[in-house]
Amino acid sequence: VERGRGHGGFTAVANSVDVDELARLAATCELVLTGHSMGGAVAVVVGLRLAQLAARQGHEVSSVWEQKTHEKQATIKFGVAAFGAPATLCECTAVEYQHTKKLFLCVNNTNDRVPFVMSEVPCVESWLESLVSRIASGTVREWLRWALNLHHTPDSLFAFVGIVLGLDNKGKPIPVATAQDWQALPAATKTFKQHACSIYCRRILELALLEQQQ
Repeated sequence: VERGRGHGGFTAVANSVDVDELARLAATCELVLTGHSMGGAVAVVVGLRLAQLAARQGHEVSSVWEQKTHEKQATIKFGVAAFGAPATLCECTAVEYQHTKKLFLCVNNTNDRVPFVMSEVPCVESWLESLVSRIASGTVREWLRWALNLHHTPDSLFAFVGIVLGLDNKGKPIPVATAQDWQALPAATKTFKQHACSIYCRRILELALLEQQQ
């Protein structure tokens, strides 16, 4: 994932992962990339890189989260499950890859403050791009863009890619599309204390038990 397309730290770690090896694994089994918090953010970017690689190589890709009886035989089948992960990609990147959203499942505790912290602050690349556009024009602006290695990104915030589910206090999944949807959820005050991995495990277990009872 190129610089300026997502969070610098998460992208740097994800770019160090050998996606060629992951593609070989996904061709022989159903591969799931997962992680909690920062690990989930890295998993999302790695999954995006895997989807990009498959597209370049002309592979058919399907999601492990889908149950299709008449599905075309896929060359690669994988999915990403991120728990409590912050929004990682710049909005333009998230929009560009929305066609791959069925590969990504972002599960967030509705009382957790962490997942949407990043969606409330600007991408540094986009902020610098906006600043350059305001203070310079013409050749000077283009030179500054080149010197700072800026990309022409129209967005200003980080965003999720994929299907986002919020878990309420009863462990029920709630579809969430935007940061505004998240803020509007009828939940208690969001705190960082609700970010613990153990809390996510308990909520998922509660949800599984509810499904078994139905």
